[in-house]
Amino acid sequence: MKQLKVEFLTLCDYAMMSQEGKLSVMGMFDRMFVRQVPSTFARFFIVAVLSGEAESEYGVVLLIQSPTGKAVVPEKELKVKLGTGGRTNIITDVVNFPLPEIGSYSLKITVGETEIGMLPFMVMQVSGQGGTKEDKLPN
Repeated sequence: MKQLKVEFLTLCDYAMMSQEGKLSVMGMFDRMFVRQVPSTFARFFIVAVLSGEAESEYGVVLLIQSPTGKAVVPEKELKVKLGTGGRTNIITDVVNFPLPEIGSYSLKITVGETEIGMLPFMVMQVSGQGGTKEDKLPN
């Protein structure tokens, strides 16, 4: 069986799949801004494009680790079936994502014990200019 691989992996503000199977990804980012930790990030999407053996099924796991290597949320196990072209898309909606610390996080995709994709992203602390509720984070 052909090895499954990650062709594309990102975090974004919104993603969707059309009826024709076209993937739309909007607002890609690799940094999250918070005023303090612990904190939460209201909503984002994880998008991946995978390729491998056409018409095959694979078990993949999504894992997000904090800068200290701890799992931020429980691993998400997915069964993916590749189409006739040997590709598939994953879109995962993440809501109220916990951010326990500042630093470099990592999103990993694994098949069994093998890591097939990794995306680092930063959580950065910012302070408001005037300290009012109207101060907006750059997210």
